[in-house]
Amino acid sequence: MYKKKLLKGCLVATLAIAMAATSMSPVLSNGAAVVQAEETNNTVIMHVNFKCDGEQVSGGDYFLPEGVQNYSVLQQYVPSGYEMTASGDFQVVEGGSIDVNVKKADVIMNIRFVTADGEAVGGGDYFLPEGVQNYSVLEQYVPEGYTMLTGGDFTAEEGAHLDVT
Repeated sequence: MYKKKLLKGCLVATLAIAMAATSMSPVLSNGAAVVQAEETNNTVIMHVNFKCDGEQVSGGDYFLPEGVQNYSVLQQYVPSGYEMTASGDFQVVEGGSIDVNVKKADVIMNIRFVTADGEAVGGGDYFLPEGVQNYSVLEQYVPEGYTMLTGGDFTAEEGAHLDVT
């Protein structure tokens, strides 16, 4: 019972302070004026190229907030299957252009290592780059004492299962 009363009292006090702060006079008691930063909602069109290993995978003209921005404002435009590797800030200007580095996103894939006669000798869920991969990316996961016989390419997809000899 006391917890509810205390919580209600704290909530009322917090709201009163917040409302008082928003309705304060723009002049302090010593006569100094309060300068409030004006929010700007200026957006401009800027060209963004998403590149993976130097090759463009996507891009286009996007509406972005003008001025210095963090790369996180571009997260919503990163092409599906990729993740942004760029970080920090950049300058957004009308008509400008920027290259943004991305990498293929990792997927979780179930790999089972089997002998030539089908006996399971290891495996589990592994993080792999999405898309077409060479079996050589699995060399690091081959159980000790075994050699991978399977070669060529396979497609790494989220939740997929693969038996490797």
